[in-house]
Amino acid sequence: MAGRTIRANGLLCAAHLALMLAAGPLRAADEVHFGKGATFQAYGQLSPAWLSFDDGKDRKRVFADNDNSISRLGFWVRQPVGDGEIRFNFESAL
Repeated sequence: MAGRTIRANGLLCAAHLALMLAAGPLRAADEVHFGKGATFQAYGQLSPAWLSFDDGKDRKRVFADNDNSISRLGFWVRQPVGDGEIRFNFESAL
């Protein structure tokens, strides 16, 4: 049973490490152009962390996010209208 626990914990740690290495700031995507001058641009940032604490009695493991700059995804939609432009922005924390 101990061998299974070690192997399971090792796989779990490897999966979390791979996730953290793959995550990082997302570059703003190139604008996608539609008819009549409309554009769409997506952007975002992922900053997850895996925290593990073991004091010899209890073990705690949690996912965390950076409080100074949380993970988020968003997009801009722009549509020229006459001499002006209509802009719509949506952004959501994850």
